[in-house]
Amino acid sequence: MLLASVAALLLVPVAADVTIATWDGSTTSIVWSTEDDPVMGGQSRSTFAVDKADSLGVWSGQVRIVPFLHAAGFCTCRGDGRVPDLSSYKGIAIDLLAVPGKTNITAFQLQFESSDKGANSRGGSFLADFTLTPSAQTQSLFVPFSSFTEDYRGQKIGGPPSLKQLATIVQIGVGADGTAGNFDVEMKSIVATNSAPAPGPAPGPSPAPSDGKILVSFEQGRKDEYKWFVVNDPVMGGLSRATFTEDAANEVGVFNGTVAIVPSLKAPGFCNAEARPGLFGQKIPDVSEFLAGGLTYKLASKGPMSVFKAAFGTSTQYNFGSYKADFVVPNNGRAESIFIPFSSFSNQWSPSTGEPTKKCSEHKEVCPTAKALADIGSVGLWAEGTAGDFHVEISSIAATHA
Repeated sequence: MLLASVAALLLVPVAADVTIATWDGSTTSIVWSTEDDPVMGGQSRSTFAVDKADSLGVWSGQVRIVPFLHAAGFCTCRGDGRVPDLSSYKGIAIDLLAVPGKTNITAFQLQFESSDKGANSRGGSFLADFTLTPSAQTQSLFVPFSSFTEDYRGQKIGGPPSLKQLATIVQIGVGADGTAGNFDVEMKSIVATNSAPAPGPAPGPSPAPSDGKILVSFEQGRKDEYKWFVVNDPVMGGLSRATFTEDAANEVGVFNGTVAIVPSLKAPGFCNAEARPGLFGQKIPDVSEFLAGGLTYKLASKGPMSVFKAAFGTSTQYNFGSYKADFVVPNNGRAESIFIPFSSFSNQWSPSTGEPTKKCSEHKEVCPTAKALADIGSVGLWAEGTAGDFHVEISSIAATHA
């Protein structure tokens, strides 16, 4: 009898994946729109459009500081309509990408609403956080229903959805909430599934080859004992604060702090840490031979923030005269080797946002030159453009071949 019962269980079919949304013309029952922070003075804005040529749903915009609250607002992209019964599935897989150069936030939320309010009259809305790293490659992210919490106007009021609530979903979407910044997200599909997608190539910059020339290292006995300087937003009322210390036991430099909203600008400030040679002929190595390559940062992010700016200047250029480029570090606490090509750097950027006003890809005059790489006078990183806490542990910075 027991064997028969086991056999019967083994014959129960596993529910096949069910498509919730695509933009190839095959799914038409869901109507998409945007909703951005409606509170007094909310300035966040986003748009949604269908790219018919590539069968994509394109959601782009900017989360801005709400002046009344002195905090970041939100943007959402929502699809209303008939969603299949999802009660027999474990979670949602979403295929999408965040366009590099147009996205400087990585924290997003998957959201849905059920017509079943459950035991709470304010219930029925659920969200789960996910991280989306800017990359030219589509990422397949799996968000289990067990990671969702019931939410009412930004307040957690319950746990994961019930089976009844999963069977009666009337709205689904994605959101960017609580972090100021820009985003450009291209969605390919949203699917209910019982298994996480197979891992694909790691997003973001590829690790560089090991051959190169060290600019900064914290290994014991090194010769490059440069002095590190920290500059926090100097504008009137700037509240950002940071420190840089050396952890000799773990052979890392620790950049720790908080980028805060500048009240007079109602926008995030910045924190900058950079190494500079001292007196007595100390000099950062000539790396002009790596002009076709870039910089490799070996570091770990152990705080919420994951988007930073690599920076270097010549012997006469510090801080606001330096070359800068955005890069992303997964905030998983593990040491990562991140390669940033010199072709991503620009020495023309906005002093208020840190973003380039001219890009190297479009204006060759703002690109690093062999002369600049032969005369490096500072190297480091910025936490800029996004309000929040950060904790970065730097092992080394090196110039490497592409």
